[in-house]
Amino acid sequence: SSRVLWTLAVTQLKRTFSEMPRIVYVPEEPRKKSAERPYQKPNVAPEELPPDYLGLLSMLLGVFGLMMRNKFAAWGALITCIGSLANLKPSEADYKQIMTTLMFAVMGVVMTYLSPVQQQRSLFG
Repeated sequence: SSRVLWTLAVTQLKRTFSEMPRIVYVPEEPRKKSAERPYQKPNVAPEELPPDYLGLLSMLLGVFGLMMRNKFAAWGALITCIGSLANLKPSEADYKQIMTTLMFAVMGVVMTYLSPVQQQRSLFG
């Protein structure tokens, strides 16, 4: 009985596949070769480059984390600094700004964990 079911299933599949529409292969390229042009990078002056918002945010968070001893701001500065360095193009690299941002981010994290904790005095004794 299983052999009969198997042969019925196979014949049904053969019938289904024979009724399916065929895919026609077109050997011609539909795009025009004459319309192709190589990509040319637009010339942009250094003054017109978009600002590095991640670097600015990293600097602000680093200064805030360092001055206020805020761990979240210090870690945010480090993460945004890494993101800024990852997206940096060599043509727009200002090494003085990169080092300043990196130092504020790293020192913010280091100082929040290594600075001594000040005990607060009680007003009543």
